[in-house]
Amino acid sequence: MQSSDRTSVSVQDLESLKRAVEWASFLNADSTGSDLMDPCCMLEALSDVYAAAYHMVHETTQWGANLASDSAP
Repeated sequence: MQSSDRTSVSVQDLESLKRAVEWASFLNADSTGSDLMDPCCMLEALSDVYAAAYHMVHETTQWGANLASDSAP
């Protein structure tokens, strides 16, 4: 991987995505299904995963665009 292919991601964005994925994974692994009695529970968890991933990609893309638009000194 070339250094120009690397992207910076904030720790907060990464932690937010990690927590959302962990919660969805926990719900999926719950053998009793007690947390899935309400069908909206998994939908909300997956929505949180999507929102966190979308935010992270959007912020990363915006960061790269800002760097590309800056003029060299």
